[in-house]
Amino acid sequence: MLFVIGAMAALSIDEVTLYTARSEAQLAADAAALAGARVLANSGTNLRYERRIDAKRADHRPNSRHSGRGAKPNWGKEPDRR
Repeated sequence: MLFVIGAMAALSIDEVTLYTARSEAQLAADAAALAGARVLANSGTNLRYERRIDAKRADHRPNSRHSGRGAKPNWGKEPDRR
């Protein structure tokens, strides 16, 4: 009888261990999916933003193809040192 009680206790401990491991693996997979989605969502937005900023900077450069033809002056701003 003691053997049966010990075997049931061991099985219940194993079941809890497997459940905990499965839960941790699911949490890790969820975190990885969220991180990947965040990187994917931010990668396109940043690229479009950087292109827009580069286009605006090109209009304010002194040697730009737009200089001399109505280019806006760059008063009060740091010069672009690329």
